[in-house]
Amino acid sequence: MEVARPGWVVMWSPWRRTLTAFCAFSASAPVVLDAASAEELLRLMDAAGAHLWRSRGAAGGSSASVAWAGDR
Repeated sequence: MEVARPGWVVMWSPWRRTLTAFCAFSASAPVVLDAASAEELLRLMDAAGAHLWRSRGAAGGSSASVAWAGDR
């Protein structure tokens, strides 16, 4: 998954049975996503990346990162 989505660090949590992705390209606030399946996590990563990309051009990225970190 990390090869398919550069800029993300992905870990499997066996005790929670959850995939977790940490955004490595957002410096303003942490973005952490959880999903039960790889397909769901890839969709969340794509949506978060697009949201962060759009907001960086408009607002410097800070509000998008906080919004995504809080929407986990």
